[in-house]
Amino acid sequence: MIYALLMLPILLPQDTDQTHEKLLKHTYAELEKTQQEDGRWIAPKETPESLGDRGMTALAMFVLTAAGNTHRHGGLQDRMKKGLGFLLEAPDEDGAPRSDADRAFEAMIMAELYAVTRDFTIKRPALLAMQNLLKRQKEDGGFGKGILETCLASMAMESCRNAEFPVELGKSKERVLEYLTGMIGPGGLRFTEKIEPMHPLGAAAAVYLGRRYAFPYENDNSLREDALQKFLKDQMTHVTYPAEDPRGAYFIGYGLMFIQSKGAFDAFASAQDEWIAKGKRSPDLAGRLYEALAMQVRDRHKLNR
Repeated sequence: MIYALLMLPILLPQDTDQTHEKLLKHTYAELEKTQQEDGRWIAPKETPESLGDRGMTALAMFVLTAAGNTHRHGGLQDRMKKGLGFLLEAPDEDGAPRSDADRAFEAMIMAELYAVTRDFTIKRPALLAMQNLLKRQKEDGGFGKGILETCLASMAMESCRNAEFPVELGKSKERVLEYLTGMIGPGGLRFTEKIEPMHPLGAAAAVYLGRRYAFPYENDNSLREDALQKFLKDQMTHVTYPAEDPRGAYFIGYGLMFIQSKGAFDAFASAQDEWIAKGKRSPDLAGRLYEALAMQVRDRHKLNR
């Protein structure tokens, strides 16, 4: 999932928007400045997905990896190495319980790093992180508080599959698929108001992505899937960029890239540019990292056109 993004620093077109590029560079500089001595990044006190320092560290590494860095390559490999060291060696913060989002990001980044570098010192911890995440799946097939954590868990499962880890994912993916399918109604999502901590369109995109990664190679032409894709494409042409919900913005951009609707994606990019021009950023670092991920998705989309 991240591997294609590793080529971004080499392949990006020379006319990349300067404001866009400046904001990404500012984010990378902020990560350099805020990393702690033990390698962690400190999570904000409250986030929608209840991130702790381990999840925050994995999220920061996710952004740096998408910018072309691993713990073995790239201009920020030292930052990556320190972050990975924290994930591999540090105990849970004060014995506090970890959220499903923490576990999903941790399993995802280690699986992706292993897939790219084949560093066998990561394999066993990554495999254990994935196994611990799967143990957290609820009876209804979801994770954590709902759509957001379930989508992240589904993405982590796909990272595990890409890394060729010997973990049985079939039943867990089927349960994720059943849970997320239950969120879809005849006209898109079965919710009409803001749900959970997410913008409705962001939630719809997370449902789409979670389903896609739960069954990525299945030719699913069900009416429910068609309805969700139509909802995303139709609504995106009218939506204002959800600056108050950077998580939703990331899922929207990522989902539209896979749906391959040029009109909808261009509308998303235009709305994002308008927001960037206002000079506004999320008030907390976790939100700013999701904003960076949304921008990186746009860069990846340019390569795919």
